[in-house]
Amino acid sequence: VADDYDVFKSVVLEDVDDEKLGVDEYIKARRIKSRGRVPPTATSYWAHLVKSSLQRILNAPSKSEKGSHFIKFLLLPQRYLPLGRSTARILSAIASGAPTVMITGGPVTPTRNDAVQDKRAPFEKEVTRLANDRKIRSALRIIMNDTPTRSPQEVLDALRSKILTKTPEDIAYEATQEEGVRALKKLATPTLPPKLVWKAITKQNRQAANCIDGWTTELVTQACLADFSIVDDITSLLTLVLRDGISDEGMACLTAGRLVGIESGTKIRPITVSNLFMRILGTAIMLVAKPTTSKTQFAIGVKNGTVVVAHAVRGAVDKDAIIKVDLQNAFHEAKRHAIRDLLRNDDTLMRRYFEVMYGSPYSKL
Repeated sequence: VADDYDVFKSVVLEDVDDEKLGVDEYIKARRIKSRGRVPPTATSYWAHLVKSSLQRILNAPSKSEKGSHFIKFLLLPQRYLPLGRSTARILSAIASGAPTVMITGGPVTPTRNDAVQDKRAPFEKEVTRLANDRKIRSALRIIMNDTPTRSPQEVLDALRSKILTKTPEDIAYEATQEEGVRALKKLATPTLPPKLVWKAITKQNRQAANCIDGWTTELVTQACLADFSIVDDITSLLTLVLRDGISDEGMACLTAGRLVGIESGTKIRPITVSNLFMRILGTAIMLVAKPTTSKTQFAIGVKNGTVVVAHAVRGAVDKDAIIKVDLQNAFHEAKRHAIRDLLRNDDTLMRRYFEVMYGSPYSKL
């Protein structure tokens, strides 16, 4: 560890990490639990590691190499900040650029043994982990709903039953759109202002669940506050994503989501947790586009919208009647081709984001 960090951070870390990572390794790494925050003594060196990783992506000469470095960047938390490692060991790994966890070369051993049965309450470990990551609301939800859950296989079977198959109409429509998508990728991409990207980072919910990788809002924020030029690098990376500058393998990792089955009474409600950087990109684009919405909607651009609408309803309950309407299977009824048609003449950033995030189905479950 260098004595003078100002001198240390001016040099990009030597790339001593020669592990080859792809989509399969990215999915395999989901079993590795990582810290949601960097130890205070390692914050500056974490920023240097993140900065060096971003620079390798941006300076790589080809899409293939950019994609390879990008996958390593997505897996930084699991490879350098796994649970069960001492702070001293983590600091040494971050400062040297040599990961503490290797994903290739054999089965990944979970850093948290879910199979261990002991005398503690069934949810105690999960509550402790969430509390340590400062996800207090999530921990409280588990405590308040301390009820037996379904087995993982039952949840998986229920989720599989929710997957929709493409209709002939969907397939025919996609075939007609291929040329338009290729033309869209050739257009000049409007530049994202770094100031709005930083605002998008700060707007992310710190209690949100992780995607397949271990990136959290706290990890990004810690790196940026230690070296604010990282915001510029993240902005360049997100612009590269919109310009089709990352390999297909790298984009497959970025757009992959973690499918979660939420128990709702006797049913399983499927929720997809998207990658943090895709959420940051989507938030930044919304800040640029500035969509206008009704004053009576609380789902877009309103922090803690469910809480706000609850208070609004309570304020109106004395003078008005309240009717609750629930649209069954509403999200499954939305057609991608209908959304694409609405965006046809819309802002280029919004169209590009749609094609990146929703243009093609996921290849793995």
